[in-house]
Amino acid sequence: MNLIKILLSVLFLFGGGQMVNAPTTPVAAEKPAVAVSKVEAAAAKDVVTGGGVAAVAQCLQQKGAKLYGAYWCPHCADQKKIFGEDINYINYIECDPRGENAQPEECAAQKITSFPTWVFADGERLIGTRNLDELAEKAGCN
Repeated sequence: MNLIKILLSVLFLFGGGQMVNAPTTPVAAEKPAVAVSKVEAAAAKDVVTGGGVAAVAQCLQQKGAKLYGAYWCPHCADQKKIFGEDINYINYIECDPRGENAQPEECAAQKITSFPTWVFADGERLIGTRNLDELAEKAGCN
């Protein structure tokens, strides 16, 4: 592990924000904070010219939206669950240096302190688990 990753690990673990109490082992996902009911899932099909979840995910990718999170974050798991298989279209940035394909330097540069955090091309942010309609509207996918 290089010096930057070590320093960022210390910063994340002891530096404030929601990451202070980062567990050393993955946490099982809790019940989703944003439940995706059958009605909501059906309504999502009308988002972005009838393309549904995949269309929203692809639009977010095209519009440069990024999702910052950590592998142990239950709210991040909730956000990913909303996208299902289409999460692969989302530009996900892993902030914990212990996570897969971690990019803690980018998280530090963006001053990410809470998870999940969405950062849009215009620099605006949404923090917390968000529904498809809200993300589509914020990114201009409507």
